[in-house]
Amino acid sequence: MRARDCLVLHNLRLVHSLVRSYLEQGLDYEDLFQVGVLGLMRAARKFDPTMGNKFSTYATWWVRQQIGRAIADEGALIRVPVHMHEQMRKVAAAERTLAAQGRPAGVVDVAVLCDLSVPKVAEIRKLSRRTDSLDRVIGDGATLGDFVGERQALPSVEQGVVSALLMEDVMAVVDTFPERDARVLVRRLSLDGDEPSTLDELGREFGVTRERIRQVESKALPVFRARLRTVGVFGANEGGTAQDATEDGKQARPMKRRALGQPQPVAAVDESSSRADDSAPQADEPSYGNDEEAAAAVEDSQRGTGTDTSDGAMEPPPPTAAVGDAEREDPDQSEQPDQSEQSEQPGPVESVSPTADWETALRLGARFEGGIDWLARYALVALGQAQLTVILGPRATADVVRAARERRMPDRQVLAALEVLQRVFDTLRRARLRPEDFFERPCEALVGLTPSAYLARKPLVNTESRLAVRDALRELAAGLPNRRETEEPPPASGAHSGGASAGASDREPAIPEGAPGDAPSSAPGPADEAGRVETVSCRDALPAEREESHHVPGHAAVVDVTGGSPAADAGLSAEDRNERTQPGAVQEEGQGSTADGQLVIGLRREHEAELERVRLEHEERLGEERRARQAVEARAAAVAADTERQLDALEDALLRRMDRTVARRERFLRAEAGARIALLKQEQHEVRQGLVRQVEEAEASARAATQDADFHRKRAGEADRRLREYREGAETRISDLEAALRQAEAALAGRNQAVEAARRHAENVEQQAAQRIAQSEHNAWARINELEQQLAAAQAADTARTTFRDRWRRT
Repeated sequence: MRARDCLVLHNLRLVHSLVRSYLEQGLDYEDLFQVGVLGLMRAARKFDPTMGNKFSTYATWWVRQQIGRAIADEGALIRVPVHMHEQMRKVAAAERTLAAQGRPAGVVDVAVLCDLSVPKVAEIRKLSRRTDSLDRVIGDGATLGDFVGERQALPSVEQGVVSALLMEDVMAVVDTFPERDARVLVRRLSLDGDEPSTLDELGREFGVTRERIRQVESKALPVFRARLRTVGVFGANEGGTAQDATEDGKQARPMKRRALGQPQPVAAVDESSSRADDSAPQADEPSYGNDEEAAAAVEDSQRGTGTDTSDGAMEPPPPTAAVGDAEREDPDQSEQPDQSEQSEQPGPVESVSPTADWETALRLGARFEGGIDWLARYALVALGQAQLTVILGPRATADVVRAARERRMPDRQVLAALEVLQRVFDTLRRARLRPEDFFERPCEALVGLTPSAYLARKPLVNTESRLAVRDALRELAAGLPNRRETEEPPPASGAHSGGASAGASDREPAIPEGAPGDAPSSAPGPADEAGRVETVSCRDALPAEREESHHVPGHAAVVDVTGGSPAADAGLSAEDRNERTQPGAVQEEGQGSTADGQLVIGLRREHEAELERVRLEHEERLGEERRARQAVEARAAAVAADTERQLDALEDALLRRMDRTVARRERFLRAEAGARIALLKQEQHEVRQGLVRQVEEAEASARAATQDADFHRKRAGEADRRLREYREGAETRISDLEAALRQAEAALAGRNQAVEAARRHAENVEQQAAQRIAQSEHNAWARINELEQQLAAAQAADTARTTFRDRWRRT
């Protein structure tokens, strides 16, 4: 053990020489030296001289290993693994080598020199950054934090005031709940500024389970959001970021806050005039982002469902709600709008009635505008707010009302539901039905339920409900053709068919279709053929003015029939055959009463001549209609050009109106800012008065404190006097004690001297006693030796002398 300690002590200079290369790596010189000595001691324990190596060579590696591990474990605030620290040292050495060679120490160069990958070198460089304290003193009293700039500026005072006011409004709404519900809302939503509590923590606080706390929260959150929207603090589902809570109680994410000063309409549609006036500036602002995307989506869905847009082919949809209002006021004069009226009209969108008005919905659906406000108004006018609430749910209905009033983009699910409703309304409009014919009709796709009952359970915002409604709509559309054939009214005679119809009615008796007693003949004669052809020609000559397009399908049928082609007659429907055979049956009955064959031949010739006349007449009409169509196309081009000019004028008017809206909005914001500034000044004045009162109270407190200080000063003087007296008495007692101590020390010294003298006397006595004992022992030993000699002499004399008997015998 002593030899090992000597070996360590005599090699300490080796540790000093190795420590110098590890400085400035997080540990001080003394710490590095201490760790190096530990490595040296370990090398001394493990050194084997029989291996033939010097101790210094063997100990160097252990010292380096111990120092490197200490730097890796304790050299930085964030510990780096030892193997990574070795790689960091390797990269640093490579960088120094490249710098010494004058080469750039790039990531690629270092990676090549160290035989590492480029991402690994980048990671090692990132880990090589040192951690320093911002409070470290640099230079003349300055700290490192003084030279570090702030990346984020301090929040503005106005933002802080707005946040405080907003939080006051929110807490005022929270106070309307019961105590337990309010506590759950505050802790779960962290309205008090602390970290949000978990369900387990609140359950332990109230003595219930975490599931009960979750139920309380799920019931209170929708009511809380509704009350916030009622007072205008929050906006639900702004920008489509907050997910709408479903009807089965699923919890929605917290809604985004919106700025104060923008009143939020509640779910009711009919509001007071003051509320409408407050929300008018927001309604005037055009929406350029989400409304265009929603319009494109609705337009695509209309194309997919086959919505009729031929009415608006000549006139493109208006870009703003103001143009739509002008068209609704005078649809006949939509091509020449009164710009003066548009300039005088206010900005907000027209109000929506809470009751259903299917006639207004028909007019609104026939004029497709392509905006989200038009889609929302279409649904509200067609169903009414009450029925729409049953179909979509209260939250989605509130979003639809907000979209109709403020053109605010609703949630994606609400938009998809509105598109499905638009398909339903367009189908009902084309079939000349009403909404109750679909929503109150049991459907096989809904397992015998009506769409209203089904959507009351599962609102239309759900994907499953939308698919079910589409199936029900397909089921309704499958039964629509028969209903159209039975319920379609007879077409009114137009201008082009008036002559032919009149001629036919003059020559033939008017017999109602399907009259009793009239049966079609199985073998019609030539007169029947001619009468049937004439009837078909007259019927097919009816103009197609009620059609949405400009082609006339009846003309092609006339040409085929006059040509005598049997395919045209075979291509007709059963209903057309019945209609054509009825006049033939009447003629057959008339000819049955007349037995003269010459009359039949004459009638046939007359019919052939009449047929030729009708054919020529219809050819002339076809030419006239072709010319009329060309004229209509030319007029349509002129109308399109005129419409372009009108659109340019409307665009200019719209831009001017937008400028006025922006100016009005600016005035409104300035007035609001002025009112806010005045309110802030008033609050500042109140705060200043409060500060003055606080200063006065502080001065009074200072005077009272001064009086207390004087009183305590007097008491302190009295205490000093008493302390001096006590100190003087203590000093007197101390001097007396010192004198007594000196006397005691003198007595103790005398006693010590006496004890010393007694000790010396005792030592002398002990020496004398020891001498006497030694002398006594010597004398005793001498006496013992002498006695032993005498005893030996006596024993020898006894052995040489004979006994008395022997001597008597001898004598």
